[in-house]
Amino acid sequence: MPGGTSGYDIAGRVLARRPQIKIVLTSGFPENRANGDPNSRGLRLLSKPYRRDDLGRIIREVLDS
Repeated sequence: MPGGTSGYDIAGRVLARRPQIKIVLTSGFPENRANGDPNSRGLRLLSKPYRRDDLGRIIREVLDS
């Protein structure tokens, strides 16, 4: 993302204000985990490319958690 901000950074800011928010991150570069493992922060990461079924499954899992 522009300016050196990552999806992890934004997710952390959102969760600091609203911890009940459910977040799914997507990335075309899942091997680049410079900001750590998303699961350790309670976040889910969906790797691109993904199918519609994969997106639906992960959204359902996150909403049910």
